[in-house]
Amino acid sequence: MSKDFFASGLAGLLSQIISWPTEFLKTNKQLPKYKNISILTVIKNEYKTNGIKSFYRGSLPQIASAFPRSIVRFHVFNYSHHNLQKCNINNTMNSIISGILGGSVEAFLVQTPAEVLKVQAINKKQNIVHSFKTIYNLNGFSGFWTGALPTVIRQGSSQGISFPVFHKTKPIFDQYIYLQPISSLLGGVCGGVTAVFINNPIDSMKTYKQSDRKDKSLIEIAKEIKKTKGIKGFYTGMGLRLLRMAPLHGSTFYFYDILKKYS
Repeated sequence: MSKDFFASGLAGLLSQIISWPTEFLKTNKQLPKYKNISILTVIKNEYKTNGIKSFYRGSLPQIASAFPRSIVRFHVFNYSHHNLQKCNINNTMNSIISGILGGSVEAFLVQTPAEVLKVQAINKKQNIVHSFKTIYNLNGFSGFWTGALPTVIRQGSSQGISFPVFHKTKPIFDQYIYLQPISSLLGGVCGGVTAVFINNPIDSMKTYKQSDRKDKSLIEIAKEIKKTKGIKGFYTGMGLRLLRMAPLHGSTFYFYDILKKYS
């Protein structure tokens, strides 16, 4: 059990550090105030203002939470998968249900507060300490769970998609000797890419909710996005999210398998 905890936690930490800059840019692109600004303009402005470190603004809560998040995700998934096997549930359906449960618990317990801090830090161009104080002073501890529902939906669906896709594609890559060393990486990439294509709309709405639309319902936010950006607004930042989620999921599964084997 301790080996599994260490492997999953460290895998989550490493994958977050590697893929963070694309998450920073994706969040900027999805914010309401940046609807007419190109991503290249965002990159130029951020680099001109604070240099390379700009692209890691808001990363501290996500990187700090990556270790416990990944532990919760893999532990809940493995626990659920083991127990559902006893019920003779189809393996693919088992992976979907277990992935949804793992992602949902992870999202509610750990990820939502980290997401709120991340979005506020990026949106207001604040450091994490200032963002923490602002959120707490305005809304108390409940403020850190703003947008919990879309975060749970997004993360639950992401893991509910990525785990079964990973388990389906990894054996395919294992059939080729030259791909066997990176089959976990490739399977994870496939899972991450599939998840982005399916659930990007809820990710866009989550960013709105956690920026400065906390009093609006998801239906109201959806209407606003449709009115101001059209249907394509729900897929804002998808390219950048693909650039992040592909290596994020790929490296998470890859590091998890490697660390579990050698730790």
